[in-house]
Amino acid sequence: MRRRAASLALLALGCSGEAPAPLGEAIVEVDTNLPVPSIAQRLRIDLYAADGGWFESRDLALPDPRDWPLSFSVYNPSDDRATAVWIRLRVYPEGGVRTYAGERFSDWGSSLAEAEGDGLPRLAIDGRDQTPSDEPQPLLSVDRLLLVELTPGRRGRLGVLLDGACAGTMAKLSEGAPRPVLGEAESCVAEAGRRDPVRPERPRASEPLAKSQLGTFAQEPCPAPRPGSTTACIPGAAIVLGTQDLFLAPELAPTPERLIALRRFWLDRNEISVSRYRAAIDSGFEPPVPPNTREGELGGKIAENCTFSDSPIGREEYALSCIDWRSARALCQFLGGDLPTEAQWEHAASRGNTRGSRYPWGNNAPTCTNAVFGRAPLSGFPGVCEVEAGFGPRELSEGPGDVSPDGVHGLAGGLAEWCLDAYQPYAAECWGRSPNLDPGCFIEGAKTRSVRGGSWAAPTPLMRSQARVGAPAQNRVAFIGVRCAYATEPAP
Repeated sequence: MRRRAASLALLALGCSGEAPAPLGEAIVEVDTNLPVPSIAQRLRIDLYAADGGWFESRDLALPDPRDWPLSFSVYNPSDDRATAVWIRLRVYPEGGVRTYAGERFSDWGSSLAEAEGDGLPRLAIDGRDQTPSDEPQPLLSVDRLLLVELTPGRRGRLGVLLDGACAGTMAKLSEGAPRPVLGEAESCVAEAGRRDPVRPERPRASEPLAKSQLGTFAQEPCPAPRPGSTTACIPGAAIVLGTQDLFLAPELAPTPERLIALRRFWLDRNEISVSRYRAAIDSGFEPPVPPNTREGELGGKIAENCTFSDSPIGREEYALSCIDWRSARALCQFLGGDLPTEAQWEHAASRGNTRGSRYPWGNNAPTCTNAVFGRAPLSGFPGVCEVEAGFGPRELSEGPGDVSPDGVHGLAGGLAEWCLDAYQPYAAECWGRSPNLDPGCFIEGAKTRSVRGGSWAAPTPLMRSQARVGAPAQNRVAFIGVRCAYATEPAP
């Protein structure tokens, strides 16, 4: 049974001695394989006449899994002439909209910057402009275009799946006209980045209602961990990368937001410690550039807080700092993994609630007792936690509240962490050419690399799970360390 039905075309029948002949009608059953409500929360329905004229628009809130699949009816008011109706369906998260400026078709590949618009087409109803003021953001939407035949006297059903694989691939209405045109219109059906020609579809009287695929897209659950494992499994999922509510000048904004998918992976529960790095050296690891060392006690300046020393002097359970990007990556590869991508890191750090938590543990602000941050001066003033907790880094065991639901510790504080990506705007070409599945900005020899997470020296805003920071790849500083990601679970 449907919990909600939207009738986009209502027929008023007069009294008559004879029942009227049935009109051509299609019951459209709309399903999605995106998760509800973490991603799929709204459905935009736009109808166009056979000649492409826009005549109806509805935007429905569907935040409950019981709202899906959704059924609505379209019909042919003529009892003697066949026609067709164009149906455009877009599923997207709450708030995932942009100002409507006309049809702004973009074929992602060189840039994710928005195209210019001319304000067309317009929706006119009874001679009045009823054009919606906004529209679903393409990078956050699954956009499907159909052409449904409506034949007098024939009723039937048509099932439509809004497949998460098509996220970000806009439907193409035509080669240039601001309306759908047969022979030119194309729409993504089930393969990322691919559009198929839109051809007329005829509703089928015996069309069975398929089992809902809600929440199945990109879902890859985790197996039971191995005894003694030092890594945490991060399940595969569809997520929104980035956020609109954070801006850290002069760092790059985490926009535009983008709906992506990630395969399951494993992540070190803790940042690489001094003792683990020393064990790798003993096992044959040769860093391209050795980390900076501190042979005495840690000092009162940030540069005097490199944690490694040539021989153990009581800092073996501190996170390793003062390692450059190239050596950090070489270390992860020696250990059987690699640096996490920005997307992997953000996914692991934002699982504190159903969609994109602000911090690894959820949305509550950090405190000086639950995370290691704010322990260095900023602009001449003591760090937010410096008076209460003192200056400098701490052992990995500190910051008991800085733990994700998957058991990953220290993503928000401790040390910031090198990521695999070049540090580029999300609208840059490297991101535009990157697929939705396991995306990243991979530029060989990039001089600036992405760094994620706060640190013992960082202010609170840098602890946000979506905050983006960049650093020169050769930097060896006391507030950046390394945590590795793995395609399969490494042996304990």
